[in-house]
Amino acid sequence: MTLIRRSLAFVLAATAALLTLTLPAQRSSAANPGSTAPSIQVTPVSDLPEYNADGSVTYQLVTYADIHAWQDSKAFRDGGFRCGTPSQAELLAATGPLKSAGDCSLSETILQPWDDPISNPVCVIPVVVHNIEDAAGIGQLDDALIRSQLEVLNEDFRALPTGLGGAGVDTRIEFRLADVDPAGNATTGIRHVVDDTLFAERTFPVQTMTNLNWDPDRYLNIYVNNYEKLGVSTFPQLEAGNPADGVVVQFRYFGRDNPLGGDYDQGRTATHEVGHYLGLLHVFEAEGSCGIGGTEGDLISDTNAQRNACWNCPSLTHSCGSSDPVENYMNYTDDTCMDRFTLNQARRMRCALNAFRENLCEYPPSVPALAVTLDCQDNYVGSLEVQCHATAVGGTGGYTFNWSYTGDAPHFLTANDEAFAAYHHGCPVDAENEFSLTVVDSTGATATTVSGPLTCQDP
Repeated sequence: MTLIRRSLAFVLAATAALLTLTLPAQRSSAANPGSTAPSIQVTPVSDLPEYNADGSVTYQLVTYADIHAWQDSKAFRDGGFRCGTPSQAELLAATGPLKSAGDCSLSETILQPWDDPISNPVCVIPVVVHNIEDAAGIGQLDDALIRSQLEVLNEDFRALPTGLGGAGVDTRIEFRLADVDPAGNATTGIRHVVDDTLFAERTFPVQTMTNLNWDPDRYLNIYVNNYEKLGVSTFPQLEAGNPADGVVVQFRYFGRDNPLGGDYDQGRTATHEVGHYLGLLHVFEAEGSCGIGGTEGDLISDTNAQRNACWNCPSLTHSCGSSDPVENYMNYTDDTCMDRFTLNQARRMRCALNAFRENLCEYPPSVPALAVTLDCQDNYVGSLEVQCHATAVGGTGGYTFNWSYTGDAPHFLTANDEAFAAYHHGCPVDAENEFSLTVVDSTGATATTVSGPLTCQDP
């Protein structure tokens, strides 16, 4: 946290210097030789936005009518309130040794075959959410809203078709609320902390993170508080495993359909910051230029170059000749505009897990693929009798068997979980009949098999 502490101290010192105005001394007068007018101290203007009870936001003596007006303002955008994570240049200037050079450093991405998501088992990251509120209950989120944030993370990182992130690449990284705490006790993975001092820590919350963290090598710590910006994250190349390692999200922007979130109400601030936590830079990292490739810009070769951040949800923006990746989670567009990580972003995140957060992933026991076999016999004795027997293996068990039949409709049939019988009385010569079976396991995985055509022939 050397960089963030040092940057914070600089900002606070500069702010104090700017906000204390001393008028120049007046000349002495004959009536009062040697006297000067007293210095006039101007009340400092807060450099943090204040969220008012009526929904308006006040910042540096300007009041914005509502959260949308604040988020669309030049002050919000130029003030860096969308994301507090340092830029690549600031990170590279940080003092202290890097954890490892690796293939996904702060200055390059070297893609290796073993970083491809499909080459890796699903990584399940245990999450603890520290929800900090004040004594009046400001900042308190209900557990359902907190759990909805985990759903959004999984929709986005697994590119689930049930969510907006279905257009992206499956990173094979999942998130679940921890069920065991560092002491081995059962937990929900949600901690509600009432603490006025910690809630008031609106800049990077070093004290909060140091006081509350669960082992950062084993848990993704997410702190939900009254942080001045939407969110901030540490980078694995510098902070992995340190006490103040984790993700911070302002409580107004945490969870799906957060009523306070304005244009950022669908939980994608957490998706964006977890992307940083796993080593991703902003897609517009080379601000003012059009760097692209493994050593320029965001160090990702399959995200189009972008000169500056995109806001709202623009269409057909081409700041570097190609279409800007407005839909990428590492941009600054509205939550409903974002829907994807790219393959090489997924590879860089898997690289960061392997190189810097090697103890973070839990790998559930592998489950054999669901499969079903079908054995059908026909027997003509005055009528055609067909019997099929099924065997299901793999998957997670709890099988459901769904039979179907094509061909001449049977006069009578019976079916159960593992057997199917159809009877034809006086079946037509050369009639072809086919049976199919779809098995569904307890997770919804399916396997289907079809019998070969069974022909009714007069012996």
